[in-house]
Amino acid sequence: MRSKQRERGGFTLVEILIVVVILGVLAAMVIPQMSSATDEARIGAAIANRNAIHSAILSYFKDHAEYPQTLDPDWFVNKRLPANPFGQAWEGDPVQEFSSNDLSRRIPEYKIINPSLNYGKPFWYHPRTGDIYLRVPDQGNDAETLALFNRINGLDLTSITQDMP
Repeated sequence: MRSKQRERGGFTLVEILIVVVILGVLAAMVIPQMSSATDEARIGAAIANRNAIHSAILSYFKDHAEYPQTLDPDWFVNKRLPANPFGQAWEGDPVQEFSSNDLSRRIPEYKIINPSLNYGKPFWYHPRTGDIYLRVPDQGNDAETLALFNRINGLDLTSITQDMP
């Protein structure tokens, strides 16, 4: 008599489900890491772009013994300022300039990008001091927004309402 042994020709449903669960767990661990890497890349790009603009301002200062009154896009590659990775494409001049009695330095919204309002331009520039700052998106609370603003702009402000240096 022949024994009736079943030949295995494929995977059972239980084996397939175990593999799917393992892949799901791995995906759940990897996806947040990838989005965090994207955020870090955006922050790195913002810092690099701010430094490129600041270098151009300092170069102008060395040549003319004064800071430029406006930022000239011709100083940069492709004849335009480096982008603020947190900002949207901006029609026209992406730089808001300080006036000598500008109180906007102490208003929290002036640290945040808001394209729907007139203070939402991606950059601040102070022609008297040569300071350039990148605005950041609202992070949901003042502490996180301020931490991002400080990190990108190399500042150490302790309050969202604190004056800029």
